[in-house]
Amino acid sequence: MMRDLVLGLEVVLPNRQIWNGLHRPLEDNTGYGLRQFFIGTEGTLGIVTAPCMRLFPRPTQMEMTFLAVESATSAIGLCQQARRDLPDLMSAFEGLPRRSIEMSPQVLNSIRASLHATAPYYGLMEISAGRLVDPRDVIGRLLGSAFERRTMLDGAMAANLTQLQTIRWLREGIVEAQARRGRHLRTDVSVPIGATASFLEDMYAEVMRQFPFAYGHLGDGNIHFGVLAPEGVGTEERTALFCACEKIIFTAIDRWNGPIGVEHGSVVTKGTAFFSLMPESTLAMQARVKGAFDLRFLMNPERILEPVADESQER
Repeated sequence: MMRDLVLGLEVVLPNRQIWNGLHRPLEDNTGYGLRQFFIGTEGTLGIVTAPCMRLFPRPTQMEMTFLAVESATSAIGLCQQARRDLPDLMSAFEGLPRRSIEMSPQVLNSIRASLHATAPYYGLMEISAGRLVDPRDVIGRLLGSAFERRTMLDGAMAANLTQLQTIRWLREGIVEAQARRGRHLRTDVSVPIGATASFLEDMYAEVMRQFPFAYGHLGDGNIHFGVLAPEGVGTEERTALFCACEKIIFTAIDRWNGPIGVEHGSVVTKGTAFFSLMPESTLAMQARVKGAFDLRFLMNPERILEPVADESQER
Protein backbone atom coordinates (compact mmCIF):
# COMPACT_ATOMS: atom_id res chain seq x y z
CA MET A 1 0.00 0.00 0.00
CA MET A 2 2.64 2.50 1.08
CA ARG A 3 4.91 1.49 -1.80
CA ASP A 4 2.22 2.57 -4.26
CA LEU A 5 2.00 6.02 -2.69
CA VAL A 6 5.71 6.87 -2.67
CA LEU A 7 6.85 8.43 -5.96
CA GLY A 8 10.35 9.36 -4.88
CA LEU A 9 12.75 9.79 -1.95
CA GLU A 10 15.76 11.75 -0.84
CA VAL A 11 18.05 9.55 1.26
CA VAL A 12 21.29 10.01 3.20
CA LEU A 13 23.39 6.91 2.53
CA PRO A 14 25.86 5.22 4.92
CA ASN A 15 28.78 6.66 2.92
CA ARG A 16 27.41 10.18 3.66
CA GLN A 17 26.29 10.76 0.10
CA ILE A 18 22.80 12.18 -0.51
CA TRP A 19 20.77 10.36 -3.11
CA ASN A 20 18.19 12.58 -4.81
CA GLY A 21 15.44 10.30 -6.05
CA LEU A 22 12.58 12.82 -5.75
CA HIS A 23 10.99 11.91 -9.06
CA ARG A 24 7.42 12.93 -9.70
CA PRO A 25 6.29 10.84 -12.74
CA LEU A 26 3.85 8.05 -11.89
CA GLU A 27 5.41 5.77 -14.51
CA ASP A 28 9.17 5.24 -14.54
CA ASN A 29 10.69 1.96 -15.69
CA THR A 30 14.21 3.29 -16.20
CA GLY A 31 16.51 0.73 -14.63
CA TYR A 32 16.05 -0.37 -11.02
CA GLY A 33 13.32 1.14 -8.83
CA LEU A 34 15.83 2.28 -6.20
CA ARG A 35 13.27 3.98 -3.96
CA GLN A 36 11.76 0.58 -3.17
CA PHE A 37 14.98 -0.41 -1.37
CA PHE A 38 14.32 2.22 1.30
CA ILE A 39 10.60 1.56 1.89
CA GLY A 40 9.95 -0.92 4.71
CA THR A 41 13.66 -1.41 5.49
CA GLU A 42 13.43 0.52 8.78
CA GLY A 43 16.41 2.81 8.22
CA THR A 44 18.90 -0.03 7.68
CA LEU A 45 20.01 1.14 4.22
CA GLY A 46 19.81 4.90 4.67
CA ILE A 47 17.98 7.76 6.33
CA VAL A 48 15.00 9.16 4.41
CA THR A 49 15.14 12.96 4.58
CA ALA A 50 12.38 13.85 2.09
CA PRO A 51 9.58 11.94 0.33
CA CYS A 52 7.55 12.73 -2.76
CA MET A 53 4.09 11.30 -2.15
CA ARG A 54 1.19 10.55 -4.44
CA LEU A 55 -1.84 12.47 -3.22
CA PHE A 56 -5.54 12.22 -4.01
CA PRO A 57 -8.35 14.78 -3.75
CA ARG A 58 -10.04 14.68 -0.36
CA PRO A 59 -13.51 13.10 -0.60
CA THR A 60 -16.36 15.51 -0.01
CA GLN A 61 -18.69 12.78 1.31
CA MET A 62 -18.12 9.82 3.62
CA GLU A 63 -20.55 7.19 4.85
CA MET A 64 -20.06 4.44 7.43
CA THR A 65 -22.12 1.26 7.56
CA PHE A 66 -22.18 -1.34 10.32
CA LEU A 67 -22.97 -4.86 9.07
CA ALA A 68 -23.95 -8.09 10.83
CA VAL A 69 -23.08 -11.39 9.13
CA GLU A 70 -22.88 -15.09 9.93
CA SER A 71 -19.10 -15.56 9.71
CA ALA A 72 -15.76 -14.23 8.55
CA THR A 73 -16.41 -15.98 5.24
CA SER A 74 -19.67 -14.03 4.83
CA ALA A 75 -17.92 -10.76 5.71
CA ILE A 76 -15.20 -11.40 3.15
CA GLY A 77 -17.84 -12.26 0.54
CA LEU A 78 -19.64 -9.01 1.28
CA CYS A 79 -16.35 -7.10 1.06
CA GLN A 80 -15.62 -8.66 -2.32
CA GLN A 81 -19.13 -7.82 -3.53
CA ALA A 82 -18.58 -4.19 -2.49
CA ARG A 83 -15.23 -4.18 -4.27
CA ARG A 84 -16.90 -5.38 -7.46
CA ASP A 85 -19.92 -3.09 -7.27
CA LEU A 86 -18.18 -0.02 -5.79
CA PRO A 87 -14.55 -0.45 -6.88
CA ASP A 88 -13.49 3.19 -6.53
CA LEU A 89 -15.72 4.16 -3.59
CA MET A 90 -14.98 1.64 -0.84
CA SER A 91 -12.13 3.12 1.22
CA ALA A 92 -12.15 0.64 4.12
CA PHE A 93 -13.71 -2.63 5.25
CA GLU A 94 -12.95 -3.88 8.76
CA GLY A 95 -13.80 -7.31 10.13
CA LEU A 96 -14.79 -7.69 13.80
CA PRO A 97 -15.61 -11.11 15.36
CA ARG A 98 -18.23 -11.00 18.10
CA ARG A 99 -15.82 -12.51 20.63
CA SER A 100 -13.55 -9.48 20.11
CA ILE A 101 -16.43 -7.07 20.53
CA GLU A 102 -17.59 -8.77 23.74
CA MET A 103 -14.40 -7.58 25.45
CA SER A 104 -15.98 -4.12 25.63
CA PRO A 105 -19.48 -3.88 27.17
CA GLN A 106 -19.78 -0.31 25.85
CA VAL A 107 -19.15 -1.51 22.29
CA LEU A 108 -21.63 -4.36 22.69
CA ASN A 109 -24.31 -1.98 24.00
CA SER A 110 -23.74 0.33 21.02
CA ILE A 111 -24.28 -2.62 18.67
CA ARG A 112 -27.47 -3.67 20.41
CA ALA A 113 -28.75 -0.11 20.05
CA SER A 114 -27.96 -0.07 16.31
CA LEU A 115 -29.04 -3.54 15.15
CA HIS A 116 -32.04 -5.76 15.75
CA ALA A 117 -29.92 -8.70 16.94
CA THR A 118 -26.35 -9.69 17.70
CA ALA A 119 -24.39 -11.79 15.20
CA PRO A 120 -21.27 -13.99 15.18
CA TYR A 121 -19.35 -11.52 12.99
CA TYR A 122 -19.51 -7.86 12.02
CA GLY A 123 -18.12 -5.57 9.37
CA LEU A 124 -17.45 -1.83 9.20
CA MET A 125 -17.60 -0.45 5.67
CA GLU A 126 -16.50 3.05 4.75
CA ILE A 127 -17.53 4.65 1.46
CA SER A 128 -15.86 7.86 0.23
CA ALA A 129 -17.09 9.86 -2.75
CA GLY A 130 -17.05 13.20 -4.52
CA ARG A 131 -19.92 15.66 -4.81
CA LEU A 132 -21.45 14.12 -7.98
CA VAL A 133 -22.04 10.72 -6.36
CA ASP A 134 -24.79 9.87 -3.88
CA PRO A 135 -23.05 7.38 -1.53
CA ARG A 136 -26.20 6.63 0.48
CA ASP A 137 -27.97 5.54 -2.68
CA VAL A 138 -25.20 3.16 -3.81
CA ILE A 139 -24.86 1.73 -0.29
CA GLY A 140 -28.61 1.17 -0.14
CA ARG A 141 -28.53 -0.75 -3.40
CA LEU A 142 -25.52 -2.78 -2.26
CA LEU A 143 -27.19 -3.75 1.02
CA GLY A 144 -30.44 -4.55 -0.77
CA SER A 145 -28.56 -6.93 -3.05
CA ALA A 146 -26.82 -8.50 -0.04
CA PHE A 147 -30.16 -9.09 1.68
CA GLU A 148 -31.52 -10.74 -1.46
CA ARG A 149 -28.51 -13.03 -1.63
CA ARG A 150 -28.79 -13.69 2.13
CA THR A 151 -25.14 -12.75 2.65
CA MET A 152 -26.01 -10.25 5.40
CA LEU A 153 -28.17 -10.53 8.52
CA ASP A 154 -28.60 -6.85 9.33
CA GLY A 155 -27.06 -3.45 8.66
CA ALA A 156 -27.14 0.11 9.93
CA MET A 157 -25.98 3.20 8.05
CA ALA A 158 -24.85 6.30 9.97
CA ALA A 159 -27.59 8.92 9.74
CA ASN A 160 -25.47 11.83 10.96
CA LEU A 161 -21.95 12.78 12.04
CA THR A 162 -22.50 11.59 15.62
CA GLN A 163 -23.55 8.12 14.47
CA LEU A 164 -20.65 8.01 12.01
CA GLN A 165 -18.19 8.72 14.81
CA THR A 166 -19.92 6.10 17.00
CA ILE A 167 -19.47 3.43 14.33
CA ARG A 168 -15.83 4.39 13.93
CA TRP A 169 -15.38 4.10 17.69
CA LEU A 170 -16.52 0.47 17.68
CA ARG A 171 -13.11 -0.71 16.47
CA GLU A 172 -11.20 1.65 18.74
CA GLY A 173 -13.26 0.41 21.68
CA ILE A 174 -11.83 -3.07 21.13
CA VAL A 175 -8.28 -1.71 21.23
CA GLU A 176 -9.01 0.11 24.49
CA ALA A 177 -10.64 -2.97 26.00
CA GLN A 178 -7.68 -5.24 25.29
CA ALA A 179 -5.32 -2.64 26.79
CA ARG A 180 -7.36 -2.62 30.01
CA ARG A 181 -6.84 -6.38 30.30
CA GLY A 182 -3.11 -5.80 30.80
CA ARG A 183 -0.21 -7.32 28.93
CA HIS A 184 -1.34 -9.31 25.91
CA LEU A 185 0.01 -10.80 22.70
CA ARG A 186 -0.80 -8.77 19.59
CA THR A 187 0.37 -9.66 16.11
CA ASP A 188 0.29 -7.79 12.82
CA VAL A 189 0.07 -10.43 10.11
CA SER A 190 -1.35 -10.91 6.65
CA VAL A 191 -2.58 -13.80 4.52
CA PRO A 192 -4.03 -13.95 1.00
CA ILE A 193 -7.53 -12.45 1.10
CA GLY A 194 -9.12 -15.72 0.04
CA ALA A 195 -7.43 -17.54 2.95
CA THR A 196 -8.46 -15.07 5.68
CA ALA A 197 -11.52 -17.00 6.86
CA SER A 198 -9.69 -20.35 6.94
CA PHE A 199 -6.76 -18.80 8.80
CA LEU A 200 -9.03 -17.34 11.47
CA GLU A 201 -10.89 -20.62 11.89
CA ASP A 202 -7.61 -22.51 12.30
CA MET A 203 -6.34 -20.02 14.85
CA TYR A 204 -9.51 -20.06 16.92
CA ALA A 205 -9.41 -23.86 16.97
CA GLU A 206 -5.76 -23.98 18.10
CA VAL A 207 -5.72 -21.20 20.71
CA MET A 208 -9.41 -20.86 21.60
CA ARG A 209 -8.83 -21.61 25.30
CA GLN A 210 -6.51 -18.61 25.59
CA PHE A 211 -9.11 -15.91 24.88
CA PRO A 212 -8.05 -14.85 21.38
CA PHE A 213 -9.24 -11.70 19.70
CA ALA A 214 -8.89 -10.64 16.08
CA TYR A 215 -9.82 -7.73 13.89
CA GLY A 216 -8.40 -6.37 10.68
CA HIS A 217 -8.71 -4.98 7.19
CA LEU A 218 -10.57 -7.60 5.20
CA GLY A 219 -9.93 -5.70 1.99
CA ASP A 220 -6.20 -6.50 2.06
CA GLY A 221 -5.92 -9.53 4.37
CA ASN A 222 -4.21 -7.63 7.21
CA ILE A 223 -5.20 -9.15 10.58
CA HIS A 224 -4.40 -8.12 14.14
CA PHE A 225 -4.68 -11.52 15.80
CA GLY A 226 -3.84 -11.67 19.48
CA VAL A 227 -4.24 -13.56 22.72
CA LEU A 228 -5.42 -12.43 26.15
CA ALA A 229 -4.14 -14.48 29.07
CA PRO A 230 -6.64 -15.90 31.58
CA GLU A 231 -7.09 -13.77 34.68
CA GLY A 232 -4.77 -14.54 37.56
CA VAL A 233 -1.94 -15.90 35.42
CA GLY A 234 1.54 -14.98 36.67
CA THR A 235 4.20 -13.15 34.69
CA GLU A 236 6.31 -16.20 33.80
CA GLU A 237 3.31 -18.31 32.86
CA ARG A 238 1.90 -15.45 30.79
CA THR A 239 5.19 -15.06 28.91
CA ALA A 240 5.36 -18.80 28.20
CA LEU A 241 1.76 -18.77 27.01
CA PHE A 242 2.33 -15.87 24.63
CA CYS A 243 5.50 -17.43 23.21
CA ALA A 244 3.67 -20.69 22.53
CA CYS A 245 0.70 -18.93 20.92
CA GLU A 246 2.95 -16.67 18.84
CA LYS A 247 4.74 -19.72 17.48
CA ILE A 248 1.39 -21.28 16.49
CA ILE A 249 0.25 -18.07 14.79
CA PHE A 250 3.50 -17.46 12.90
CA THR A 251 3.72 -21.11 11.82
CA ALA A 252 0.22 -20.83 10.38
CA ILE A 253 1.14 -17.58 8.64
CA ASP A 254 4.12 -19.33 7.07
CA ARG A 255 1.81 -22.15 5.96
CA TRP A 256 -0.39 -19.57 4.20
CA ASN A 257 2.66 -17.79 2.70
CA GLY A 258 1.98 -14.54 4.52
CA PRO A 259 4.25 -11.98 6.25
CA ILE A 260 4.52 -11.64 10.04
CA GLY A 261 5.15 -7.88 9.95
CA VAL A 262 2.72 -5.81 7.88
CA GLU A 263 2.11 -2.35 9.31
CA HIS A 264 4.65 -2.21 12.12
CA GLY A 265 7.89 -3.72 10.84
CA SER A 266 9.46 -7.07 11.39
CA VAL A 267 12.46 -7.43 13.67
CA VAL A 268 13.21 -6.56 17.31
CA THR A 269 10.23 -8.22 19.03
CA LYS A 270 9.76 -10.73 16.18
CA GLY A 271 13.41 -11.42 15.41
CA THR A 272 13.42 -15.14 16.24
CA ALA A 273 10.33 -15.84 14.14
CA PHE A 274 11.57 -13.62 11.32
CA PHE A 275 14.87 -15.50 10.92
CA SER A 276 13.38 -18.96 11.43
CA LEU A 277 10.56 -18.53 8.90
CA MET A 278 12.40 -16.55 6.20
CA PRO A 279 13.74 -18.80 3.38
CA GLU A 280 17.54 -18.96 3.25
CA SER A 281 17.56 -17.68 -0.34
CA THR A 282 15.59 -14.59 0.71
CA LEU A 283 17.87 -13.91 3.68
CA ALA A 284 20.90 -14.29 1.42
CA MET A 285 19.54 -11.78 -1.09
CA GLN A 286 18.69 -9.33 1.67
CA ALA A 287 22.21 -9.69 3.06
CA ARG A 288 23.68 -8.89 -0.35
CA VAL A 289 21.49 -5.79 -0.63
CA LYS A 290 22.53 -4.73 2.88
CA GLY A 291 26.20 -5.25 2.00
CA ALA A 292 25.88 -3.13 -1.13
CA PHE A 293 24.63 -0.16 0.89
CA ASP A 294 26.03 -0.69 4.39
CA LEU A 295 28.67 -3.39 4.65
CA ARG A 296 29.73 -2.30 8.16
CA PHE A 297 26.16 -2.48 9.57
CA LEU A 298 26.24 1.14 10.73
CA MET A 299 22.62 1.93 9.93
CA ASN A 300 20.07 0.89 12.54
CA PRO A 301 21.82 -2.36 13.56
CA GLU A 302 19.87 -5.45 14.69
CA ARG A 303 16.97 -4.58 12.39
CA ILE A 304 16.01 -6.79 9.43
CA LEU A 305 19.37 -8.64 9.52
CA GLU A 306 21.69 -9.65 12.34
CA PRO A 307 25.09 -7.87 12.36
CA VAL A 308 28.02 -9.90 11.08
CA ALA A 309 31.60 -9.71 12.23
CA ASP A 310 33.94 -7.53 10.16
CA GLU A 311 36.70 -10.01 9.29
CA SER A 312 39.03 -7.30 8.01
CA GLN A 313 38.98 -5.54 11.40
CA GLU A 314 39.51 -8.82 13.28
CA ARG A 315 42.72 -9.38 11.39
